Amino acid sequence: FTNEHAACYILTRDQLRRALDSGGYLAPVRPVKYGLLETAATVPYTECGFTKLICISHLDDFLLHHMPNVYLGILGLPLEEVKLQIETLTSLEPGAKPLFETEKKNISPRFNKFYYERKRKELLDLVPADSRSVLSVGCGWGESESDLIEKGKKVTGIPLDPVIAISARRRGVEITPPDFDRALEELSDRRFDCLFLSETLQHIADPVKLLNSLRPLLAPGGAIVGSVPNFRRLDMKKKLFPDGLPVPSDLSFSSTSLHLTTRKEVSRWLGKSGFGKIETALSDFPHRRALSLFRFKPLGDYLASTVLFRARKT
Repeated sequence: FTNEHAACYILTRDQLRRALDSGGYLAPVRPVKYGLLETAATVPYTECGFTKLICISHLDDFLLHHMPNVYLGILGLPLEEVKLQIETLTSLEPGAKPLFETEKKNISPRFNKFYYERKRKELLDLVPADSRSVLSVGCGWGESESDLIEKGKKVTGIPLDPVIAISARRRGVEITPPDFDRALEELSDRRFDCLFLSETLQHIADPVKLLNSLRPLLAPGGAIVGSVPNFRRLDMKKKLFPDGLPVPSDLSFSSTSLHLTTRKEVSRWLGKSGFGKIETALSDFPHRRALSLFRFKPLGDYLASTVLFRARKT
């Protein structure tokens, strides 16, 4: 459990005394992980040493109505899906872990692996039209994968964890265990036309090792498609360390659980893993229409926030 987000809290007198004694309760509020209001309402957990627990077996007894209803139909999941996730949580064995470390250390949480990624047309368009089978590595709730399914492709996912796997399965994705070794063993006798890695490689300690292990699952001539952040963008340092977050001296993967990816780095990983016909492109410019001219040009490296890539098994 990593999401300490809260809109309100209730403290007993003893808890309030402990919060004050911690020194963090009266500290100035700075929005780092959450918005300003939510940060203020999450101080007991983020600044005062309290641990947030949620009673999932009686969740309804702890719900508060968000009275303005401003997020109704905009944010959240269907109740049926929430209940399926809770059922999975109650049956998890102790020590269950995610596929890889999704929460980053010492940097802005905006670079965490997001479990509810929205589908991105530019990335999905890189999947070859003639690909009939797709393996999604680091699969979240399955929105991008469901788009591929609607196009007639059979999609298998290695999920981020067993809870989000329930959401992906509801959207038609065939699910493997959320463990690379078990998933690769289970899929060892199958071949896929396309490997799909949306915002995944930057979170893997040894991307070349993972790519080498995935390559045998790709059919001859098959494609690997994916995206990573572009850390050559001029304002990326500010995004990594917003106001109030100190800049560490060590920005290695061991310190942050994140590779500071670039087009050159991704191409190097793919080349070392035996992929050929490597293509990279830039996406997500601050002013899309005006700056799309720099999509494939050197200047674009300093403006785009995302690197798209595609390569082939040769």
